[in-house]
Amino acid sequence: MSVVVVCTHATDNACTASVGSVLLQSYPHIELILAHLAVGGEASAPMPVDDPRVRWMAQPGRSVVGTMNAAVRSARGTFVAVVQAGDVYRADAIHDAMQTLLRTPDLLAVCGTEAACWDGLLDEAVGGPQGAGLSALLFRRTLLLLLGPLDEGLASAYGLDLALRMLKAVPDRVGYVRPLLSQPPQQAGGLLQGGHALQAWLAECTQVLARHPGMAAAQWVRGYARLLLAQPSLLPAGENLLQHLMALIDAGQAWLGPADQEAMRTWVDGHEEIARASTRTPKANYDLALQEFRNGVTKVQSTPHLLTLETTSRCNLRCVMCPHAIGAVTRPKHLEESLVEELGRFVQQATSIQLHGIGEPLNSPAFWSTLQHLPDQAVCESSINTNLTVLDDKRLQRLLDSNLRIINVSLDAATAGTYWRIRGFDFDTVLGNLRRLVAARNERGARFPLVYLNMTLMRTNIEEVPALVQLAHDMGVDVVCLWHLNRWSDAEMARYVVQRDDWVFDYKAEGLWNFPELSNDYLRQAQALGKKLGVQLYLDHNKSVFFDEPQEQLHGNG
Repeated sequence: MSVVVVCTHATDNACTASVGSVLLQSYPHIELILAHLAVGGEASAPMPVDDPRVRWMAQPGRSVVGTMNAAVRSARGTFVAVVQAGDVYRADAIHDAMQTLLRTPDLLAVCGTEAACWDGLLDEAVGGPQGAGLSALLFRRTLLLLLGPLDEGLASAYGLDLALRMLKAVPDRVGYVRPLLSQPPQQAGGLLQGGHALQAWLAECTQVLARHPGMAAAQWVRGYARLLLAQPSLLPAGENLLQHLMALIDAGQAWLGPADQEAMRTWVDGHEEIARASTRTPKANYDLALQEFRNGVTKVQSTPHLLTLETTSRCNLRCVMCPHAIGAVTRPKHLEESLVEELGRFVQQATSIQLHGIGEPLNSPAFWSTLQHLPDQAVCESSINTNLTVLDDKRLQRLLDSNLRIINVSLDAATAGTYWRIRGFDFDTVLGNLRRLVAARNERGARFPLVYLNMTLMRTNIEEVPALVQLAHDMGVDVVCLWHLNRWSDAEMARYVVQRDDWVFDYKAEGLWNFPELSNDYLRQAQALGKKLGVQLYLDHNKSVFFDEPQEQLHGNG
């Protein structure tokens, strides 16, 4: 067999110790190729080694990888061992590794943890400190026919280049063998194959990347990420791919400059396949967030489990209690669709998502794009508020085909006249859309999406609350939601004075805090009717609903 040692200074102690440990091996048939990378392009005198097994090979002006390729090409053995300058091996290491290869004909290569560090070891017993070189590698020459020469454009990181290409091309024919260890000797002979071998070697390679400046460039993160995408079983158990790669980048401050680190973070964070492979279930993400919170973690790996995404601030209506009615939405726009893909991972891991704000989501392209990322309704409460004025057959089918859990229809009235005053649109059109939505869902035999009716309570509509409960029952709606106007400052409420035909909406005057007994009476009528009809009422959970009592039970018909 041939043993190749590449060194930059042929006479330094590290190279001398490595060569000495190879020549002391018990395996009898060794050819040692000492490949000298001549610094500055000038070859120095050969190392003074008086041993016929040693062949000196000077490579002035070549790179480390080029020198390695030349040395391996010149090797005469059927088996080739690549040894890092500075690694010192116990006497039987190569013998045991060779026996492993010979006993297992299907193996093309055997790799192992680095040997003991040369520094100070020559005067010590075998149990000295471990070295810092990449894994030692022993392989059959046929491996080179499959992989080709090492990439000479990759500076000095030839070990990792070979590792990644081997793991991609012949993962089942690579062994990770403990005999190459200098310590502890009692573990000699243990062989790992297949996925276990790859995990062991990859773990070692990534440790080397993190601790050796200049041993690798940013491209290794890409290569490592692609390898883990192709073979997810190599990812350490319980680890998230994105989390794993970000930790590797953070650990690589010594070998990645700030610009490279940022470029790698951007590449990893924006990689669609990595995002898909890294997505946790909403529950797993929630559990992680809770654990991080309890542990006081400040740099978290979890994503927010409660999300509100305003998919648009544009609206086709001008409801009197809304900022749109007074021109307070100065720059209405849809959420940019390019952001939807970036936010996809966050959406997929959330336990609660609202996809609305002060606009009409059914008019937003970003809303429809976001639907494809929603988790299943069983694990995530996703919802929208909609005026349901633009529901056509295409939109209806897309809603029913999605994982949207709740469609909350803002109605604010139970009669056409009151609806027109508050929302300025045709009541019968919206009721027709509502009937179609409920009927289409029921025809599928589906539970979701749940359909809610929403009323913002004010003096103009409070007397219609019981009728709204009846309407919900008649239409097969699941829940009725009732909300008070916000009691803002007098100055803020004074901005909301809106005229519609012969009616004037005055926000402060419409507040039911001005009519507490009337409000209490109609809300209790609605509660009683809801119990009788089996319609669930969801009462405002941000305020006291009844003005003559402390905060009551706010959920259900209570």
